[in-house]
Amino acid sequence: EALKNLFSSTADAEILLRARLPRVLLGIAIGGGMAVCGVVLQALLGNPLACPQMLGVSGGASLGGILGLIFFPNWLLPLAGGRLGEISWIPLAAFLGALFSMVLVYRFSLFHGRLHPYHILLSGVILNSFIAAVIMFLNSIVDFYQAQGLLFWLMGSLSTRAYVTVGFIWFYILLGFLWLWSKGLSLNLITLGEDAAMHLGVEPGALQRQIFIASSLMIGAMVSVSGMIGFVGLMVPHVMRLLIGSDHR
Repeated sequence: EALKNLFSSTADAEILLRARLPRVLLGIAIGGGMAVCGVVLQALLGNPLACPQMLGVSGGASLGGILGLIFFPNWLLPLAGGRLGEISWIPLAAFLGALFSMVLVYRFSLFHGRLHPYHILLSGVILNSFIAAVIMFLNSIVDFYQAQGLLFWLMGSLSTRAYVTVGFIWFYILLGFLWLWSKGLSLNLITLGEDAAMHLGVEPGALQRQIFIASSLMIGAMVSVSGMIGFVGLMVPHVMRLLIGSDHR
């Protein structure tokens, strides 16, 4: 019924094309992006428990989003005079928070000019703990209605977004995925150890920086529109290894 009345505003068309379809498309993009980031981080850090939430970038995005919810809750950008919906400024605030966290973690992880996997892990965990304390403090001083909004943001959500936002996220994640996929062979070699990878032609330091920056930018964009959805990036890589093996290509 919705497809028969594709260009009319019937109830079926509104439910399918305005409410359901954007959420389904966003869920596919966010789930795939989180899984890709999880698998490259597990290879980079040499830790089977690594996931996108461990880098600290998602915590920074959450803090940025929460500050946006508190200070700019009603800032909306209408698209095509409102005909294509509205874009909230809160995802932009979350993405800026993610970028700031990425810079901090990167800076704290450098040691004699090298990026060490254990330093990345420790820096991410420490930053996440600090940000969690700041978020709890903010949650304790806002009013009841704002506290409810902050809680839903922290839970993570695939709420309906404008098609422009969904299209941008798809494009952004596909670019990141294709770039990371091109590093599949190098990721296979880095799992053998830094010395073995270096002897086989991989520059571990450069690869670590590239993977860290690319995955952080992807995580920041995803968390900015969906909040913290953590289990996908941890579990899906392990499930896929059981099904198709551990070749990163």
